Amino acid sequence: MRVNEHVVAENDSVAQQWLALVASFDHLDAPRSRVEFIAARYRKQPCRVVQRIQGAFNYCFRIRFDDANDEWIIRFPIPGYAMDPCRKTQNEVDVMRFIQSNTTIPIPKVFGSGVADGDFDGLGPYIVMEYVHGLSLDDLILENDEEWALRKDCPAETIEKVYRQIACIYLQLFQHSFPKIGSLSAVDSDGVAPEWRLALGPLTFKMNEVERMGGVRIGASDGPFDQTIDYFQTLVDQSLSHLLHNPHAGRDEQEIQADRHSIDTLGSLARHFSSKGNVENQYRLFCDDLRFGNILVDESYQIVAVLDWEFCYVAPQSFLCSPPSWLIGTEPFEWKDDDVAYFTEKVGLFLSLLGEEEEKRDENDHRLSHLMRDSMRDGTFWFNLAIRESFPLSDIMSHCRNLEAFQNLTLYCGSSSDRKVTDKTPERQKWRAVDNSSLSPFLSTMWKSFRSSLPTIDRISELLKSRGRSKDVHVGRNADERQ
Repeated sequence: MRVNEHVVAENDSVAQQWLALVASFDHLDAPRSRVEFIAARYRKQPCRVVQRIQGAFNYCFRIRFDDANDEWIIRFPIPGYAMDPCRKTQNEVDVMRFIQSNTTIPIPKVFGSGVADGDFDGLGPYIVMEYVHGLSLDDLILENDEEWALRKDCPAETIEKVYRQIACIYLQLFQHSFPKIGSLSAVDSDGVAPEWRLALGPLTFKMNEVERMGGVRIGASDGPFDQTIDYFQTLVDQSLSHLLHNPHAGRDEQEIQADRHSIDTLGSLARHFSSKGNVENQYRLFCDDLRFGNILVDESYQIVAVLDWEFCYVAPQSFLCSPPSWLIGTEPFEWKDDDVAYFTEKVGLFLSLLGEEEEKRDENDHRLSHLMRDSMRDGTFWFNLAIRESFPLSDIMSHCRNLEAFQNLTLYCGSSSDRKVTDKTPERQKWRAVDNSSLSPFLSTMWKSFRSSLPTIDRISELLKSRGRSKDVHVGRNADERQ
């Protein structure tokens, strides 16, 4: 699906207005800013801004306390780029607290968070955290060009050291399971460790980008989820909502129908893959934005900090139990055949190192490496990529259709893949739209409980009516290939 340039321009304008507000607090003595007072509250000592850093979603002030020679960061999400700044900030604080309390994954220490008020009203939510000195792995092991691919001249021992540490991060995340899929939140009690709850659905990178570049708000009220299949179907619905409500999603009718076919295919595969590598009531923390650019190392390539946990949530186990898609730097939707082969080679190295680390911890427990290996073999890796994306969905699905694992799946799709996007109303929305305001309270409650099953009844009815004349749909090399 394509970016809505009008929406992008509007959100850029929002961001520029906010950046102008930030500039209004500037000192004549650059790069200092009156924002220093926010950090000073937490330490009750004077400090000064020594550097400013702007990322894709956040604006950072690097603060120095001269008396103690300490450095902190004040980080603000940028409105227009971060679409739900308050929730994003709270989500990251809670996830970082959990990681700091329950793992040895190196992350910055959080000193506080809040919403700017008083003289700083309008700047929005912020996090005050430790500044960690380090070098981004992006700058060290990736080519400095448009593709950002893994440097071919990077020494093998360097790649191995980095991969081994990433494997250890995944192993630590794998040690913690949760009963639902959703956003992790902390409930504090005096004198005791926080209670960890899952009261909301996940806040994902997909949700942010579809709203930022497509103008469609998705997933805000979804979840939490008790079952993987329910979450997978919700992710499919989010992609469909993006397609239906972004008027610039496709260049022409053919492109729109190709995207619709990809979404329908994902929906048909959801139940199959919900059982692949997933165990109900055993969901794991997973970060959409974990990548080389958010990992800092020292001169010896030892990881000193993993940054940017805002899009981290409790997810289906198979998300964490698929190899990192960023092991070769480039994005999977940009890969050509040579890239797929190169990635497969690097996954082999990564899984070998992961197995060695598993052996050190428990020689009888190789679950994570086995699950990752299975995900490459049975197509789970590609399905998980596709269902978490929206804009590059068709590009990812083009890789899926070439995989033997997908070609061997023969699934009944009913009439969904022949349905025109111009219908505009998916079955689920049709039943939600039925007015129940005139019903008695008892019947209204019964209707709300029953109507979620009606789309399924519709599909069963269609299946019975079309017996003897329906076709199986094979996910083949061409989007419209049927057998």
